[in-house]
Amino acid sequence: MSETSCETVVAMPVAKTITQMIVALPDKVRFKARRLPVRVRMENGYLCIQPQGYGEPDAMNGEGSPVFLELYKGRLRVVVTPDINDEDSRTIIDLEDAQEWLRTPSKP
Repeated sequence: MSETSCETVVAMPVAKTITQMIVALPDKVRFKARRLPVRVRMENGYLCIQPQGYGEPDAMNGEGSPVFLELYKGRLRVVVTPDINDEDSRTIIDLEDAQEWLRTPSKP
């Protein structure tokens, strides 16, 4: 089991599923040709993003979230699993340098 899987981690004493919503993500190039349902939910302290038909290596079909947002040791991170057949493909992106207060003023 993965340390960072939305389906398997119990990091905080919170309800298993707090809330969820399903949105339709339109294709930016094909416009009406494809709309992808995406389930977004809070689970075990993670904001899990699960596009329909996409998953992660250690989860059952329809259960995994290849993208999730977490606070880890006080740092905001995005965790992405781009290859369902390779658990080692999991990539962590630290967002701490994206904080708005760090923006440098643009030069005129």
